[in-house]
Amino acid sequence: MGEIDLRPANPADGEMIFCWRNHPVVRRYSGDAREIDWETHCEWFRQSLQNPNRILLIAEADGNPLGVLRYDLSETRLSTQQSAQVSVYLKPEKIGQGYGANLLVAGVQWIRNQHPSVSKLVAEILPENAASIRAFERAGYVKSDAPAAQPAVCREKLIYEYAIP
Repeated sequence: MGEIDLRPANPADGEMIFCWRNHPVVRRYSGDAREIDWETHCEWFRQSLQNPNRILLIAEADGNPLGVLRYDLSETRLSTQQSAQVSVYLKPEKIGQGYGANLLVAGVQWIRNQHPSVSKLVAEILPENAASIRAFERAGYVKSDAPAAQPAVCREKLIYEYAIP
């Protein structure tokens, strides 16, 4: 398994992300498991690339696309420190090959370097997504007792957090 590199998504990545996101294996563990139509995806993707509070990264291993890592930034109420909501999925062919934890670790390093004001990462994971739970735990995330910020299509989720030193 090669080193994982992260780069900002660009308009040319739209179709690839659309195909990955709509793959049945990826949708099964998504907060919203419904298939997304092309027009809805294009609008979401365009807005995501323009949103200064959304970081959309493409993970690559050995120069080949591996997955998507998204951070949605939000300021905490008590200080100027920020937290970020984490969303991740792998290219369907790469699922189950052990890339998840390494991708998340690479993401922590990227955030630490590019957005030093982010002090906490938060992930919402479906309880039945054992592989994702293991990946987040191997990457250093800890299960929290905090409730999920918003129910996604009435699916209960577990909260995992990573405190960035």
